[in-house]
Amino acid sequence: MGRCDEDPRVGHRPHPIIALLALLLLVASISVGVIVVAGAVKMRKLKNYRFCRMSSILAMLPLGCGFLLGLPFGVWALLVLRRPDVQAAFAVNDSRQ
Repeated sequence: MGRCDEDPRVGHRPHPIIALLALLLLVASISVGVIVVAGAVKMRKLKNYRFCRMSSILAMLPLGCGFLLGLPFGVWALLVLRRPDVQAAFAVNDSRQ
């Protein structure tokens, strides 16, 4: 038997597949976050209705800890975007450009 102060995990590296999956999840989470923020800015300016809807849906995906806020705000954004007066405001703003 080994000594009690020897930890078999010391110097242990994660399996390469696990590390790759973690890296992919991190990249996906950051990418979705950037898209959601861009969608929020466009929504504030009443530009690109379809992109705003897509970013609201992306906010609800369970990618990282942002999901805890993304789910309720994504649902709220979709409900607001479905209102006829909001759709009309996007249409009026799109026709000006």
